[in-house]
Amino acid sequence: MIRIFGRHLHFSDNPWAGAPAWAIELGLIGLHILSTLEKDDMATKETLDALTASVKANTDATAAAKQALEGYAKSNADLTAQLKAAVAASDAADDADVKAAVDAITANNAALTAAAPSVAQAVVAGTPAATPPA
Repeated sequence: MIRIFGRHLHFSDNPWAGAPAWAIELGLIGLHILSTLEKDDMATKETLDALTASVKANTDATAAAKQALEGYAKSNADLTAQLKAAVAASDAADDADVKAAVDAITANNAALTAAAPSVAQAVVAGTPAATPPA
């Protein structure tokens, strides 16, 4: 129920009784404006609540992603350190005979690579290579 503010002026419980048409129209326009504003205010509050929830969800997701990324970086650093330690341990534990064999194979591959052009020319020319690879 609407509170009657002008009772002391018109001394009536129903100020609309006997009111001219223009006064009734103005009153209804005022009520329409108030009801529209109330709906807009409610929509704005609902929109603000939805936006707040969306921002919170985004903030939570960003924090979780940051934490996961930091964990990944730490794990990567740990694995890198473990790999370096394993390579160092492997180098220290190499068998001298195996290392000598690998060095010999590497040297032989280098000699073959260096001799490949002269071997290719000899094959094309149909003559033996001047120096066989070691």
